[in-house]
Amino acid sequence: SANFRPTMVRLYEHRCAMCGFECRLGGADLGLEAAHIKWHAAQGPDVPNNGLLLCSIHHLALDRGAMGISEDRGFTRSAAAIAD
Repeated sequence: SANFRPTMVRLYEHRCAMCGFECRLGGADLGLEAAHIKWHAAQGPDVPNNGLLLCSIHHLALDRGAMGISEDRGFTRSAAAIAD
């Protein structure tokens, strides 16, 4: 829905849920994306408890499986992902 992203931005106070990245230019957020925990393509709903606000890097990592979300909504990293 059109309200999903603005809702995530408000709930996460304009910061990436993973790293805290925050950047605005002229009042517009840069590099922040509303992410679905259960993918929208898999019928994940556009509701706050199915969403996160992530920077574009962490959103890509989540979508590619390099990171995941545990039952307690903590972040996990795939054993196959190499990060320094």
